[in-house]
Amino acid sequence: MPVSRDVAQWWLEGEEEFLAGDAHTLCAALGLRKSGKQAMQYSERLRRRNEALAYALQFAHEAVGKSPAEISQWGRYDALAVAFKRYDRLRRPPVNPSSLHIAIGRVYAAGLAVPKSATGIHAALKEATQN
Repeated sequence: MPVSRDVAQWWLEGEEEFLAGDAHTLCAALGLRKSGKQAMQYSERLRRRNEALAYALQFAHEAVGKSPAEISQWGRYDALAVAFKRYDRLRRPPVNPSSLHIAIGRVYAAGLAVPKSATGIHAALKEATQN
């Protein structure tokens, strides 16, 4: 079965690090802290959560009743943090969910902890773009 270019690159870089003696084990060189399957599943869930966060950020202005042009990037992080806190207080899903509610649902569907502060959202998205 063919692998993606990203996976092949990850493997080659890890293998080179291990063979050069820069890592004690191949697992350490590949960045696998648990068994490989669990670590890769976690990485995939993290990628999905961060993609969903980036998508939800597009609708953050809805949480504060502003147009996208009226809100700064940091204001979007703040607004999304507020939206997550409001979403957590809902007793049941809205009958007619907004684009923001749908996007927030996608973030939670990844099954990982959700950052609920502007700083946490910013850090998660920054980390996602660096990987």
